[in-house]
Amino acid sequence: MQKNNLIRGRILAASGNQLVLARGAVLFRSSNGGKSWCRWLVLPIGRLRRMAMRIPLVARLLRLGIHHLVLHEDKALIIANKESFLCVDNDVIQIGPLQGSRPMALCGAEGHFYYGEYRSNPERSPVHIYRLDLNANKWRPVWIFKDVRHVHGVFYDPYAKAFWVTTGDNNEEAAIWRTDDQFRSIRKVIGGSQQFRAVQLLFTPDFVYFGSDTPHEPNHLYRIDRSGSGL
Repeated sequence: MQKNNLIRGRILAASGNQLVLARGAVLFRSSNGGKSWCRWLVLPIGRLRRMAMRIPLVARLLRLGIHHLVLHEDKALIIANKESFLCVDNDVIQIGPLQGSRPMALCGAEGHFYYGEYRSNPERSPVHIYRLDLNANKWRPVWIFKDVRHVHGVFYDPYAKAFWVTTGDNNEEAAIWRTDDQFRSIRKVIGGSQQFRAVQLLFTPDFVYFGSDTPHEPNHLYRIDRSGSGL
């Protein structure tokens, strides 16, 4: 593999000294905290799109690029533009287009990959949580929300061994949810206010942290316990 001491690009994943960086449609890896890089793989997309992804202004205007990468077990899930790719043993499989716009977050945990459907949805039609079927290499819905505009993210809580979901956007739609059985059921932990219009969740052994993300009110950082108390 090609080795480089300096690579310009965007860091997509970091775990200890292990880093993954994207430059256009090319991914590089470092095992020493970025002191040196090895070219890892090139996404199987068209030549013209690959060229466009290398030009920052064009990529920004057309919303091109590699937006998310999640490493889980021996696999990597990659989102580029509105396409999803699965990397196993350095082989890249194109899974197919995602529903809605590109998701705001990806989740890889307990042997699965998940994303939440994110689109404008002014008509408030149902939106889904999708899980990747690793046997068929297809996205399949595992939960349907009928009372939210869109899903902001799916997150794994390693302390409670549970998945959490954030949704928006109106007061009654803004909520934080939890499932303890991999989406066979789900319950609302807290919601009903713009202050629960959250995107990202952070977990510690005792608390869940989030920031509100509303254009209508002052935003704040919050800490709750896993029952939703403690604001």
